[in-house]
Amino acid sequence: MNRDVVVLVCLLVAAPALASTSGVAAVDLVSLTRAHFPERPWVPLSAADAALAGSGRATDVSSSWSRNPALLAQSLAPGARLSGLTLDPQRSDLRAHTISFSDTSPFASFGESGIALRHLPYTVAAYLAQDAFDKERTAYIDTAFGQPPTERENEVETQRLRFGVGAAYAASERWGVGAGIEAHRLVEHVSSTPSEEAQTTFGIVPADVRVSGIGFGGSAGIRYAAAEKIAVGADARVGSSPKWKDESGEKVGSDQVPFSSDLGVIVGGARGGNLLVGASYDAAREAALGDSSGHATDRDPARVSLAAGYAYRPAEAPWEFRAGLGWSPRPSDGGSRFTRYGVGIGYDLEGILARASYAREARRGPDGEDSSRNFLVLSVEIRL
Repeated sequence: MNRDVVVLVCLLVAAPALASTSGVAAVDLVSLTRAHFPERPWVPLSAADAALAGSGRATDVSSSWSRNPALLAQSLAPGARLSGLTLDPQRSDLRAHTISFSDTSPFASFGESGIALRHLPYTVAAYLAQDAFDKERTAYIDTAFGQPPTERENEVETQRLRFGVGAAYAASERWGVGAGIEAHRLVEHVSSTPSEEAQTTFGIVPADVRVSGIGFGGSAGIRYAAAEKIAVGADARVGSSPKWKDESGEKVGSDQVPFSSDLGVIVGGARGGNLLVGASYDAAREAALGDSSGHATDRDPARVSLAAGYAYRPAEAPWEFRAGLGWSPRPSDGGSRFTRYGVGIGYDLEGILARASYAREARRGPDGEDSSRNFLVLSVEIRL
């Protein structure tokens, strides 16, 4: 039986109930696409960050020097970093509750890129970093929300970018502090397109919202060598609450750049094995898309994440290995539980340090539904 016949049979079976259905306008667009907006807790910033599952963000310059600007004082500046990733979402929660499910993936994006220059004891950098990214396209026969079975195509995209300028000061061989000024650009796109049969026969209409906003904020961080082979780091970021604007420039809603912070410890030296432990905190985020489907405000509760990783670099050989595990428990006031892991390798080409990593993040929602995201991350660092 082909797909068109399946759709036609489903629609005919549902025909007697049409008098009691009210169409797509009765259901908000985010619920219709199962977008879990605005819950997007982690995106790897570099191949090292992906391999360490976020455990090195406060202490390891290879993981990030935009999250903790104090790491610029320990960087290989002058230098440049380019980091790209592919994302492959796996919506097992949708597949289990719909008919004829299919998706289109993966999608390419980037993590953290920038350039840093040093004039001891100062280091300055300009960077572009992406703390949140998710994108997916799905097609299936929807039987939810009391509507007739509807062949539907959905597209969801979320993105949060930081354009920043940071500076670090190496107070001594043990101390480093840093600060940054940042502009945040937020983008959300959610759309749902029912089949032509559903539109013409039952009057179920397409729905689409694409909004963006710009806010401003800053970051600060510190890194301290507490002992010969023990270093600790901490950082914090704040941001404004930008207004959503649609494609015509009209203000249609609001969003938040939530306060966030990292704390970490690294045990080990430049060569040999290193143990990394990290924790991060993200404050609650409330966002209102302002879409025509009647969607109100979504709230992503405050969240704590924990991670641990191991990095090994031989004393003589030019290669390295990293692996890590991360966990974000379910917040007490709702939300999802997340687990992640990563593994990666690197090779020093005498002036160009190349890394590649695979990372996976799994989500367990409050109702027990599961989904996951796979990342393949490539990073190149160039000494200028």
